[in-house]
Amino acid sequence: MILIRTFVVKGPLTPEERIDFAARNEPKKVMEEFNSRPRGHYNEEVTTSRIQYGRNMVTNRNKHIVLKRLYHAFVNVFTTVLAALALFSYFVADGGLPPLVVITTLIIVSGILTFVQETKSGKAAAKLISMVSTIITVRREGVEIEIDSRELVVGDIICLDTGDVIPADVRLISSSHLQVDESALTGESGGVTKDADISDKDSELAHSNMAYMGTNVIEGSAEAIVVAVGDDTVFGSMTDKFSGKRSSTTYDKGSKAVLAVLLKIMVVLIPIVFVISVLKGNVTIPEALILAVALAIGLMPEMLPTIVSANLAKGAVEMSKNKVIVKDMTSIQNFGAMDVLCTDKTGTITQNRISVESTHDVYGNKNEWVGILSYLNSSNLSSATNQIDWAIDEYAEDAGIADSCEGYEFAGDVPFDFIRRRASVVVKKDENAHSYPKVRSRKCWRSPTPTRRKEES
Repeated sequence: MILIRTFVVKGPLTPEERIDFAARNEPKKVMEEFNSRPRGHYNEEVTTSRIQYGRNMVTNRNKHIVLKRLYHAFVNVFTTVLAALALFSYFVADGGLPPLVVITTLIIVSGILTFVQETKSGKAAAKLISMVSTIITVRREGVEIEIDSRELVVGDIICLDTGDVIPADVRLISSSHLQVDESALTGESGGVTKDADISDKDSELAHSNMAYMGTNVIEGSAEAIVVAVGDDTVFGSMTDKFSGKRSSTTYDKGSKAVLAVLLKIMVVLIPIVFVISVLKGNVTIPEALILAVALAIGLMPEMLPTIVSANLAKGAVEMSKNKVIVKDMTSIQNFGAMDVLCTDKTGTITQNRISVESTHDVYGNKNEWVGILSYLNSSNLSSATNQIDWAIDEYAEDAGIADSCEGYEFAGDVPFDFIRRRASVVVKKDENAHSYPKVRSRKCWRSPTPTRRKEES
C-alpha cells in the first residue's frame, strides 16, 4: 500500500480575512494569531510586525499632483476658447502672428500665476499636515505609553477613551459603554454600540466587536488589538473614492455661464456678419472670414483670465498674511461669497492647558464643598478622563482638598455621554453611598442634589 499525504500550505491572511478572523474568534485566539498578548508586544516584535504588515500610513493616491495642478492652471473654459480662436485666426483666417502671440501670452501669464500660487499653498499645507499627529495610548511590555498613531503595528494593544480617533482597524478585547461614530465610513449620524462578543455578521462594517480607522469614540472606553494598519484598513481601501474629482465651485459655474452667453452671441452674430460682408461685395471671402474672427476675438474678454487669476492670487496672499492657506485659488470666490462662517477653535491660541482658580456654587459664591464634590468625581472616574479632571485633581492637591476625601471608597461610575452631558461617580463612606455627577453644558444649571441611599446588605 502506498500512503500519500497532501500538505496544504496556508499563506498570510488578506486584510479582509484578517478582519473576518478577528471578528469571529475570541480575543485570546486573535492575540495568538498576531503574536501578541494582554501585556502587548515586546520591542523586537514591533519591528517584525511592521516589516510583515507595513506602516500605519494611508498611501497618497494623488501621485501626479503637480501635473494635475499644471493642467488645472492652464486649462479652463476661457483659455480653451481663446486658444481655439487664436489658432483659427492664424491657420484658417490668415490673421497673422500678432493675435496668436498676444492671446498665447495672456494664457501663459494667467496659468503661471495660478500654478505658482497653488504650488506654494500646497507645499505649505503639506508641511502643516506633516506636523499634525494623533496620539494614542498603547501597551507594550506591560507598560502603557503614548505614541504617534503612525507608529502602531498589527498586534498592538491600545486603550480607547471618549473623544479618541481610532487609528487603525481594531478588534475589541473589552469595552465599557462604548459607542463609536462611524459616519465617516457609513454615513450614519448616530453612534454605534460596540462590545467584545464574537460576531457572525457577513459585512465588514456590521461587526459589533470591530472598530475602524477614521471613526471616533463618542462614549465609553475600551481595550483593543490592532488587526490592520495603513492601506489594509477599510478606510485605506476607500481612499480611491475619496480622491475623486472635486465638485464644481461657484467660480466654475459662473465662468461656464458667462462663456455660454458669449458663445451664443458668437453663434448668432458671426455668421450674420460674414454673410452680410460677402453679399455686399465690398470684401472677399477671406477678408470677410478675418472680419468675423476679429469680431469673435473682440467679443471674448482676452484679459479676463489674467485679471481673475491676478485677483485670486492677491486674495490668497492676503489670506496667507492672516495665517490661512488657500490650496485651490478658485475657492477664494466661494469664501468671499459667504455671509456667515461657522467654525470651532480650541486650544490653538492658548497654552492648551486648563487650570482651576477657585470653586463656586450656582449663585457665584465661593464654596469649598463644590471643590470636594468635583474632586470626588474626577479622581474616581474609571472610564474617560480629560484635562478638566486633571485640572481639578491638581487644584485639589494644592488646596489640600485631596486629604479630606481619603475616607471615600469608589463604588461605581457612569461615563460621560453627549445625551446626559455628565459623568457620574458613586462613592461610599460610613455605610452610605453618594452619587456625584459632573455636568458639562453651554448653560449652567443646578445639578440634581447629591443622592444618598442606605447601602443594601
